[in-house]
Amino acid sequence: MYQQDWILREIENMIAMVARIVFKRNIVKYEIVDTSKYSQTDLIYRRILDLLRLGKINEAENLLFENIENTNLNYLQIAMEFYKCLNDLSDEDLENAKFTRVEIKEGFEDVLKIYNIDLPKFE
Repeated sequence: MYQQDWILREIENMIAMVARIVFKRNIVKYEIVDTSKYSQTDLIYRRILDLLRLGKINEAENLLFENIENTNLNYLQIAMEFYKCLNDLSDEDLENAKFTRVEIKEGFEDVLKIYNIDLPKFE
């Protein structure tokens, strides 16, 4: 249990650090600006949230990585929100979706590699 709590806090800290370093804000949330005309990132964001609501975490993560572009910071915002939402899930919800906190951390670290963001290690 202690290990899970430590990983949970580490993920929170990583997301907060990226928000401050890259976006100069404490919290980053992807926002759909024009609901009358969805952009490609808006559509991906909505689909990821739909899959997340259905408990299809692996499919949502796959969709993110299939579409992510390191030249578009909107995808980084989507990834940050996605991994924050995952991290907010209970251990039981993650287990039911066959996902772990370690996978959340590793997935977010993979996103950071795509964007060439190197954070200090908390280990």
